[in-house]
Amino acid sequence: MKHISKEDYLRTIYELHSQHGVRVVDIAKKLDINKASVSEMIRKLANEKLLTIKPYSPIHLTYKGKQKAKALVKKHNIVKKFAKRILNHDDETAHNEAHKLEHAFSHDSIQKLEDFLYGRAQIPPDYVG
Repeated sequence: MKHISKEDYLRTIYELHSQHGVRVVDIAKKLDINKASVSEMIRKLANEKLLTIKPYSPIHLTYKGKQKAKALVKKHNIVKKFAKRILNHDDETAHNEAHKLEHAFSHDSIQKLEDFLYGRAQIPPDYVG
C-alpha cells in the first residue's frame, strides 16, 4: 500500500484548489490512490481545521490550511532548487529528490538552505570542499 503523508495531501489539495474547491476524486486521481483513503485523510485534515468539508460539496482549504500548504510548497521548491543548482539534477530528478527530502528538513534547516541558495549565508571558515 502506498504511504502518502498529510503534507502530501495538503500540498496536492493546494495545487488542485481553485475558487470552486476540489473533489475527492481529483485528489485520488492526482495521488493515484483510492477515494476511501482520500476521504479518511480529508476528515483528519478537517479535524485539524486545515480544510472545510460538507457532504456532496467541494473541499476548501481554510486560511490556516492555505498558509500551511504555501509553506510546504515553498519548502519543496527550496529543496528542489538545491537539487538542481548544487547537485546538478535535471528537473524531474530534482522534483523527486525534493519530494523525498522535504519531509526530513526542519524549518530552521530550510531557512538556512534558502539563505545559502540566495547568497545570504556565510560559508563557515573551516568548510573543506
